[in-house]
Amino acid sequence: MARSKLDTLLVPTSADSLALTPVTRELLRSTYERQPDLNAAERRVLASACRITDASVEYFWEDMNAKRRAYFAMRVYIARRELDMSRLAKKQGVWK
Repeated sequence: MARSKLDTLLVPTSADSLALTPVTRELLRSTYERQPDLNAAERRVLASACRITDASVEYFWEDMNAKRRAYFAMRVYIARRELDMSRLAKKQGVWK
């Protein structure tokens, strides 16, 4: 077995429940941020590129969804507040 595969297999599980390397986590996180919705074929390709099972990718996606839920809610709240403020400014004649 090649040295790089052994390095991937021997990651301590205390830091990560999926035993992913930091590089793999970063790749999955950046892919999630670019495209949060993957179909089954894309998930399989990503899993094979990371040398993990597609169930691990699915679990990582669910975990990221849970972690990012508050962030996305905040973005929606801020966008709504900005929209309300601009409507109020237009109504009061500040913006024309």
